[in-house]
Amino acid sequence: MVALFTVCRNQSLGKPCNIFMYIGYDTYSHDGREKINILKTSLIKCICLNNLVIVCYRYYSYFCFQANFSDMGIESCFISCREPKSLNLRLLIIILLSFPAVRCVHNSPRPLPESDLQYVKTVSVVHSTGPVPVYSAGIIMPEEDIRLSFKISGIIEEIKVDEGGRVKKDQILASLNLSEITSQVQIAENNWLKTTRDHERAKRLYADSAATLEQLQNSLTAVNMAKANLDIARFNLERAVIRAPEDGIILKRLAKENEMVAAGYPVLLFGVLKKTWKIRAAVSDRDFVRIARGDSAIVMPDAWPGKELPGEVNEVSEVPGQFTGTYDIGIIFNDRGYRLAAGFMARVKIIPSAGEPVTLVPAGAVVDADSLSGYVFCLERESTVKKIKVDISGPEGDMVALKNFPAGITEVISAGAAYLHDGEKVIVLK
Repeated sequence: MVALFTVCRNQSLGKPCNIFMYIGYDTYSHDGREKINILKTSLIKCICLNNLVIVCYRYYSYFCFQANFSDMGIESCFISCREPKSLNLRLLIIILLSFPAVRCVHNSPRPLPESDLQYVKTVSVVHSTGPVPVYSAGIIMPEEDIRLSFKISGIIEEIKVDEGGRVKKDQILASLNLSEITSQVQIAENNWLKTTRDHERAKRLYADSAATLEQLQNSLTAVNMAKANLDIARFNLERAVIRAPEDGIILKRLAKENEMVAAGYPVLLFGVLKKTWKIRAAVSDRDFVRIARGDSAIVMPDAWPGKELPGEVNEVSEVPGQFTGTYDIGIIFNDRGYRLAAGFMARVKIIPSAGEPVTLVPAGAVVDADSLSGYVFCLERESTVKKIKVDISGPEGDMVALKNFPAGITEVISAGAAYLHDGEKVIVLK
């Protein structure tokens, strides 16, 4: 690496001073260690302008020169050329490159000529009182989902369906191990048979005046209790299997075979297959207050680009999510013949029934924006722009709806707004 520095000592402006050049170049000793040799030579006399540092160095086979005069109103310069073979020629290049620098004078910045001003276009703002849509996204699910479970506790013997499988009504989906349950049914049947025989014997004894009326009534009560226990055991046996309540789809398996499950523990999440689907979208509190049940909506599934399925808001949650702080909005819609599946992602556009006064401007006119606010530029006197903060209500096609827009402003800058600064002069194109 060859590095050359010229340093002008800090003296009064206009006084001559010496410029020294330091030349550093790499050499290697016999043991392979790198050594840096420094040469110092006095070059020329010059007029001291300010603290001036000129750096020249070699980058591979190129000889580079860099100077910084930013404090004198001059931009930094960088020059690169093929590295000369001779060291004297290198010094000559540095001297020649240094002369333009030392002849520079400290000038105050001049105003930009008209040709250097930013060209912009303006557009008239549009005031409206129509509804501003609310945009969100969610996951498509069947309109009705059911958590299927066993009536009694037991060990899962078999689950006959997989996630995503379509099933028919009354199809067996899962079953428990029936060994214990059938034994309970057998016990209940035997008990019922015994109490029935005891009651028949009590009736004969009562007819012969060998048994009291109380004994006869007690035997009848025992028969009725045994019959009720038998009905319970048989009912539990029937509920030891899970059947599909409707034609539908298995959304999720919540348990596995050979697991011990308690009574009522969900085993399968079942979705009823109909033409109607639902989607739950999360909105902020600012959008929540604008939405009501019955508002129209448009669902745009990602699986069907460009397709819009009309829907309706049927659920508005009044409680925010525990971790998100957003409110869930339920939307039902018809698939219109398009094949959908549980878990599809979709964007939604909710159109509130109540309108609000807004101002519409092109999206390109809003700069430095986030979801709540942004800035627009408007023209003031002498073609000077002014930066104004605005509140964003939401997107509306290729426009942006603004709330509480300042009165008296009829035009904003649409083209070139991203490159402007507050108070900058511009040229307006017609």
